[in-house]
Amino acid sequence: MDHKVRDHSLIVRRARPHDALRIARVHVQSWQSTYRGVLPPDYLDSLTPARRLLVWQRVIREADWPRSGVIVAEARRPIIGSLTSPTRDSDSELAAVGELTFIYVLPSWWGQGIGRN
Repeated sequence: MDHKVRDHSLIVRRARPHDALRIARVHVQSWQSTYRGVLPPDYLDSLTPARRLLVWQRVIREADWPRSGVIVAEARRPIIGSLTSPTRDSDSELAAVGELTFIYVLPSWWGQGIGRN
């Protein structure tokens, strides 16, 4: 499943257990940028990758690939984005299509077409 996305030299691949902390970092940074001015600043400032780590470890561990899982995008080794894709439909034709539940990208990569690829 690893492949390069043109123009960005990205590697898009299935998440591995050791990726959990880096995914948590992307998750926290994207929430802090996206929801600043929408959610209370104290709440956003309290978010830390360490506090999200156990959640991401569990999500990766419980993945039922290819039915559900976490995908990461890497650029020069750091993870810059992640998405989760549980398929909730038991219809095999629909299950092949998939469904995105979350997509998080580091704010410094917004607007560069990462989610489009």
